[in-house]
Amino acid sequence: MEYIHGLLTQGRMFLFSLGFGFLLGFLYDFFRFFRLLVNRSRGFTVFADIFYFLLSTLLTFFFLLVLDGGRVRLYSLGGELAGFLIYYFSFGVIAGAVFERISNAFKSIFAVILLPVKFLFTKNNKVVNNLCSFLKKFFKKFKKKQKLSCQTDT
Repeated sequence: MEYIHGLLTQGRMFLFSLGFGFLLGFLYDFFRFFRLLVNRSRGFTVFADIFYFLLSTLLTFFFLLVLDGGRVRLYSLGGELAGFLIYYFSFGVIAGAVFERISNAFKSIFAVILLPVKFLFTKNNKVVNNLCSFLKKFFKKFKKKQKLSCQTDT
């Protein structure tokens, strides 16, 4: 069993870690896109970030387990951090802008699609209000008739 790696092995592990950090940056952008689509509140952002960090920690554990038998090396963690930062400040900037536009487009499309539904359920809509009041009265009468029929059966 080799406890001290040679320079070639360390360099190879650093490059793998650099690539893995790059993939973790891509995963972070996926979470950012999901956050933009679903909810922009501070609480949801904190929850999504905590979930991302837990997931990336688990993935890093499995990565190090496969790559180096689970031994945590400083150059492996440094490679991951460097790969993440390279992605985040290069491709991540572009991906963030693209994801922002895509999420705005999705929200606009859903707003147009849901506009009739929103109109139906507003308080100012007289047709829906009349229908609701009619159904309310109908079910009250129906309920009274059911009570009367149940009382006469006994």
